[in-house]
Amino acid sequence: MDSKTKYHHGDLRKALIEAGVSLLQEEDASELTLRRVAREAKVSHMAPYRHFADKNALLAAIAVEGFQILGEQIKEEIHANRSDPRQMIDHVCLAYVKFGIEHPAHLTLMFSGLLSTGSSDELNLAAQKTLSLLKQTVKHAQKENLLKSVDGTQMAKSIWSMVHGLAMLMKEGLLLSEDGAQFEPIVRQSIDHLLNGIKS
Repeated sequence: MDSKTKYHHGDLRKALIEAGVSLLQEEDASELTLRRVAREAKVSHMAPYRHFADKNALLAAIAVEGFQILGEQIKEEIHANRSDPRQMIDHVCLAYVKFGIEHPAHLTLMFSGLLSTGSSDELNLAAQKTLSLLKQTVKHAQKENLLKSVDGTQMAKSIWSMVHGLAMLMKEGLLLSEDGAQFEPIVRQSIDHLLNGIKS
C-alpha cells in the first residue's frame, strides 16, 4: 500500500503532529508550513486539511499535546509525594524542567506568541489545567504550613515563573553541567532560595 494512503482513521492526525514536532526541533514555528509537515509525514500535501484548518490549528494541537504530557508528569509527582509537601514541590519543579529538556519544541511552542491570540478553547483549557496542578501543589504545601497562607494563585505563578525560566535556560543548554546531565542540583538550589523567601 502506498505510504501516502496507508493511514487508518485516527492515525493521520497523530502522524502529522509527530511530523510537526520533528520539524520544530530544527526550525522556528513561523517557518513551518502544512506542505512541509505533509512531506515529513509522507502523505499528500492536502492530507493535513482533513484534521487541521490551517497551520495554526496544527501548532495549537502540538501545544495541547505538550500541556497534556507536562500535566501527566506533574500529576505523577503530586501523587507519588503527597505525604511530603516539600518533596512534592521539588519533584513537581524538577518534572517541569525535565519536560523542557526532553520536549524543547513543545515547551517553546506552548508559550509562543504565535498562539497567544485566538487560541483554541482546547489549548486554553489544557494550559489552565496545567497551572491548576501547580496551584494544587502550593495549596497542599500551605495546608502543611510549609508556605505562607497567602494568595495561592499568585504564589503558584511565582514558582511557575522561576521554574519556567530555568526550563527555558536549560533547554538551550545554558545552565547544564559540562556533561549535560546534572540539572537537578541547580533546580533544587533555586527552589531553596525561592522558598526561603516565601516560607511561613
